Amino acid sequence: MAKKKQAKAKVKVFIAAGCGPCEELKEAIKAGRFNVEGVDLIDVESKEGFPYIKKLGLTRAPSAYLGTKECELFINREDNSIFIECPDGDKAPKLPQRVAEPS
Repeated sequence: MAKKKQAKAKVKVFIAAGCGPCEELKEAIKAGRFNVEGVDLIDVESKEGFPYIKKLGLTRAPSAYLGTKECELFINREDNSIFIECPDGDKAPKLPQRVAEPS
């Protein structure tokens, strides 16, 4: 008997209206400029998003979760892409090295 291939969980990215970084994330995700296999974009102020506020204890947007584990988000301003890094077990996520912006 063949085993069914289990679908990989998607990262849920939470955004809110009036949030500048959220708009950048929304545009990049809709254009497919992100590094993970699948992303669900959810407005926390929507009917779909409200339950996650309590379930995950959301206190800010943008934020990203894989299951109940919070992921790190990084916006690459050079090519307007999104880097999403989620914890793997007990290991902390590894973000790309950030370059200080000139002052």
